[in-house]
Amino acid sequence: MSDWRILAGDALTVLRTLPDGGVDAIVTDPPYGLSFMGKDWDHGIPGASVWSEGLRVARPGAHLVERPLPMATRDRVHRERDRA
Repeated sequence: MSDWRILAGDALTVLRTLPDGGVDAIVTDPPYGLSFMGKDWDHGIPGASVWSEGLRVARPGAHLVERPLPMATRDRVHRERDRA
């Protein structure tokens, strides 16, 4: 039986505490950046640093499960592409 943990918190803060290549799966429901009902947690979207840290900690063959809003995903992809 292997060990598993669920980590909750600010994604960038938590990811930075993890070793390289030590994560089998990342499951996330990131903010959509829509300012939903004026909630503070839904301002902005995760930037490139969050995704870079996710790639750093993921083992080869790891899984990413993200529950994005379809339009937010399209917009996020375009914004990240334009930043590169």
